[in-house]
Amino acid sequence: MNMTGRGYVWVVTEQALSAGHVPSGAIGLKLVNASDEDAHITDSLYVLAMALKKLREEQNSTEPPPKDCNDTRGTWETGKKLFQYILEQVLKNGLTGKVAFDENGDRINAEYDVINIQEVNKTGHPLKNHIRVGQYKYNKVLS
Repeated sequence: MNMTGRGYVWVVTEQALSAGHVPSGAIGLKLVNASDEDAHITDSLYVLAMALKKLREEQNSTEPPPKDCNDTRGTWETGKKLFQYILEQVLKNGLTGKVAFDENGDRINAEYDVINIQEVNKTGHPLKNHIRVGQYKYNKVLS
C-alpha cells in the first residue's frame, strides 16, 4: 500500500518539514520567525529580566541554587518561584510576536504558517518547495 501517493496527506511536525525524505503533499505547521534566533534571544531576555525584577521586588533574599545534583538541601524554592514569575510574564509586542506561557511553560499565542510540501521538477531535478497555504495566528485562522 503506497500511502504517499494520490489521495493521502501526511500531517508532519515542524522538524519533519525539513527532512529530505518528507513526501510531496505533506502538511505541517512552521513557527513564524522560528529561524530568527536574535529575536527569540531578545524576547527571552526581556521575559527573564522582568521575572527577575519581580522576584527581587517580592523577595528580599534568595537562597543560592544547589551546587550539583548531589546537594541534599531539597527543592530550590527560589527556582520554583522564579519559574512561576516567568510564566506570568507577557510581551504584547515581542520581536517574535506576542509572548505568553501556559501553566506548563509552553508558549501560547504563537503564530504559525501552514506549509505544504510541493515537488517542482525543473530541468529534470525534482525540488521540494515549502509553500505557505495558510496561517494560524493566536486563535484565528487567517487563510
